[in-house]
Amino acid sequence: MKTSGNTILITGAANGIGLEIAGLSSQKNNKVIMADRSIDQLKTEAAKLDNVVTITVDLTDENDVNKLIQTIKLNHSELNIAILNACAAMTTPFIATNMIWNMQSRRLTPTILQMSDLPTL
Repeated sequence: MKTSGNTILITGAANGIGLEIAGLSSQKNNKVIMADRSIDQLKTEAAKLDNVVTITVDLTDENDVNKLIQTIKLNHSELNIAILNACAAMTTPFIATNMIWNMQSRRLTPTILQMSDLPTL
């Protein structure tokens, strides 16, 4: 796998592991598409990096996910690496939300996988 000259989508890119991957990828002369729902933090961190584009997206919102996919298809068709790092935290006991959580996961997974329609993935 080549480590430079890629176009890389990273979700959950405003902090933590996603941000570290974005920084390392930027240093290796890759075009980095940083996606996160924390718009202020995303823009602050992206301003510190080179070769970066930001996209605000809430991956728990199917409409946002569809907009992300369309933006990538229209503006970043050269995308060849996707690091789907984002996650959602549950704020209620798991037992009370297990069925709802599973239903949401099943609904979003096919939407995210639509990215495979991109020519290079």
